[in-house]
Amino acid sequence: ARRFVLAAAAARPDVASVSVIGSTRKGREIDAVLITSMPPDASAEGLDLIAVDRRHSVILTGMTQPREGLYLIDYLVTHADEPRVRALLDSTRIFVVPIVNPDGYSKMETIEDREVWNSLVKNTAGTCSEGDVISQGVHIGHNWGFMWDYNATAGSFWDPCDVSYRGAEPFSEPESVALRDLILRENPKAAVFFHSRSKNSTSRIIVPYMYHKSFLSSHRDDKKNKLMNQADLLEYDKMTELMQNGRTHSQIALDTTKYEVGTAWETLSKTISGSALDWTFDQAGAFSFILQI
Repeated sequence: ARRFVLAAAAARPDVASVSVIGSTRKGREIDAVLITSMPPDASAEGLDLIAVDRRHSVILTGMTQPREGLYLIDYLVTHADEPRVRALLDSTRIFVVPIVNPDGYSKMETIEDREVWNSLVKNTAGTCSEGDVISQGVHIGHNWGFMWDYNATAGSFWDPCDVSYRGAEPFSEPESVALRDLILRENPKAAVFFHSRSKNSTSRIIVPYMYHKSFLSSHRDDKKNKLMNQADLLEYDKMTELMQNGRTHSQIALDTTKYEVGTAWETLSKTISGSALDWTFDQAGAFSFILQI
């Protein structure tokens, strides 16, 4: 996966660059790929000034499996000269973090069962039996500092051997710290967290809040209205309606249903505390959602 990322950036250095935003417990580097047009020349009156890039940022991440992130990098770099893609790159700084959890990704090399891969959401922190590759570690998506200690219904967040284990404290893991710092530095307008699902499962869009069954939807809507202008709100409503009522080519081929859209309680029948989604939405002020494909 990393070779692919470096090759893509080398092929189009005018639109793609790679930076390291942190390292895992095992010392593996966490890459972020910036895909955007080069900023305009800021020289004026013969003075060679450096432009302050005030374009909006968007952050797209994959936790353990890089499939969606690598596809996006490939598509944007390959089609960078097409008018619609070029317009996007001219107006937006797109950060793709294909693998937030490289240590978890490395576990896949020891497992042949692809259905088990969807459970590999934890890093390699020494929390449980070393031989148990699924139970060992901290769930990076549950290690964030918003409602981290709230009594959620999904799994045993306090059990170091549970797949949902949230860690000893918020941001105890270098992987969540690396992504948090990128978000704080770039102040993105939006953030999308990609999660993989098994091929016969319904795809989902999960929106804040995850930590509560019925945390006032009016509060969420007020927050959303502050983050988005009226035009953006209309586009968001159109997008979610399309994904609720439409189906992708792969879904049609598999005869599966439309996307489900809702909170964790509405789509999963459980709540999740300390989520990356809720922190990014509430604390960082970015419009955020999880896309499970």
